[in-house]
Amino acid sequence: MLTSAANRQAVTVNVTGRSGTATFTAAPGETLLEAALRQGADVPYSCGSGSCGLCKARVISGRVETLWPEAPAYGKKHRADDALLCQCAAEAPGNHGTLELTLGGASGAISPPGTRPGRFDARVLRIDPIGDDLIEVELGLDRPIRYAAGQFGLFYFPGIVGGRAFSFAAPSPDTGSDRVLLVVKRKLGGPATEFLFARNAPGSRLEMFGPLGHAIFDPGCGRDLICVAGGSGLSFGLSVMGGATLAGHFSTHRGILVVGLRRPSDLASLARLGAMAETAGPGLRIIIALSDEGTVPPEGWTVPGVEVMQGFAHDVMHTAMAGHHANLMAYVAGPPPMIQAVQRVLLLEAKLPAGNILCDTFY
Repeated sequence: MLTSAANRQAVTVNVTGRSGTATFTAAPGETLLEAALRQGADVPYSCGSGSCGLCKARVISGRVETLWPEAPAYGKKHRADDALLCQCAAEAPGNHGTLELTLGGASGAISPPGTRPGRFDARVLRIDPIGDDLIEVELGLDRPIRYAAGQFGLFYFPGIVGGRAFSFAAPSPDTGSDRVLLVVKRKLGGPATEFLFARNAPGSRLEMFGPLGHAIFDPGCGRDLICVAGGSGLSFGLSVMGGATLAGHFSTHRGILVVGLRRPSDLASLARLGAMAETAGPGLRIIIALSDEGTVPPEGWTVPGVEVMQGFAHDVMHTAMAGHHANLMAYVAGPPPMIQAVQRVLLLEAKLPAGNILCDTFY
């Protein structure tokens, strides 16, 4: 029988993997992943929102509270001792007064305090439509945040179980900012996106945990960049390539940004992409890939510096690369079928090392 979070005490947690043990303290009702990351403990994760399964662990001693039993990463064969760190809270310690779990990859390393994510109160400031089932959302935070280009936040909505991951659509200033920008695609039946698409969403209060994510732009990478983004993945693409643009990366390196759309109405205005192209200069090539056959862009839809090509994003990417595969770092974000198709091209045809392909895997 579960104990009310209000009546529970903080619990010491040990998560043991192949490379060591991560030790941290979890507050009542706090997800184990958030507790670990805010204290700098190194535990594996990718989506942070119950989809990827990378943080799935097994309870050895003690009890956890499963906050979202229907999380997709549990799969159809959900064992009683399975625990997604991102969807479980500590309920009670076990042997030796600690909650013990095992998984692969927990190193136990502690990150410096300046790099650790935290909880923020957030308020929806504005929501603007930017295409069919695509909106731009600006949120105000209770204090400034700094994050790397490509990172994301977990957003908690009133009345919705579990956090939902959304990439930040613009890199933060070096001094930080109390505003974050998201590009969100409507997901049929998705309670979080339905909340944001509601007319009364502006002014609503949320909570955010972040920044999170490993698929980030490194100004010192010294490589040409290719980024393929579709759907809400556009947010990730704008952040990564926007961060590289602001860093002056394309003055010495090449870059290709492929934005996968079905039809022009999916993105009504190309102004943001055009502004990026103008700032980056000729080193950055921006291409819109329209997958619906026979689609013709409306008059005035295109802008200088942004090309339009017919085809699926992975095919357009392959054509744009034109044999230029050396010294390349790739970023991919969007619907799972698109990500898989892009990865196949990069791994099997471009022979890019897996470590050079960074993916935003939540959806």
